[in-house]
Amino acid sequence: MIYGFDSRFWNGVLPAAHSFEYAFVKFTEATGFATSNAGAQWAGLKAGGLLRGAYHFYRNSVNPEDQAAYFRANVGEDIGELPPVLDLEDTASIKGGELPARVQRCLVEIEQLFGRKPMVYSAAWWWNPWMGNQPWVNDYEKWVANYTIATTPLLPVGWVGWDVWQFKGDVTAAGFNAKIDWNRCWQDWFEQYESPAATITLTILKETATDLHTALHGA
Repeated sequence: MIYGFDSRFWNGVLPAAHSFEYAFVKFTEATGFATSNAGAQWAGLKAGGLLRGAYHFYRNSVNPEDQAAYFRANVGEDIGELPPVLDLEDTASIKGGELPARVQRCLVEIEQLFGRKPMVYSAAWWWNPWMGNQPWVNDYEKWVANYTIATTPLLPVGWVGWDVWQFKGDVTAAGFNAKIDWNRCWQDWFEQYESPAATITLTILKETATDLHTALHGA
């Protein structure tokens, strides 16, 4: 297994000794919140040689395409090495109904704007009552959250396998200014992004992400 971390409040400074090879950074939520130091985290990870993935916290009360555009604009030119992630755990959403279709719309738009297929993040406690069995989720790479000492995670209903597992949350780690979540992934999953041949270069300036969204969908 290969280990990584994520932390909303990390300052971007890696300790001299650590065991991580990748990390995820929260860039945005809905269309009104952007992590103030996401750029510092992004730069710190790159300087430290870690693979990087950006994620967006989905809010169902906001237009899905607008959220994707906001996410893309805030990530900027350097989109990282790992897939962009849609974080699905909004307890303010109405369960079922149009939620699954709206989530799909956001995923499709993220893929359009980033030029690569996104990853889905969720947990059984949320996915099962809010989303239910959605076979299409297996068209995406999956990051599951399940804090347990078990050797395998509890998967949301309908999920076939997992790619990244967030297995410990809010852990104090030596040398980090804030608590972090621990993740593990399969070696073959990690290596596909570690290889230079797998690196995707997509140059879209922050200002043009919204313009592209408008061109595709209108004002």
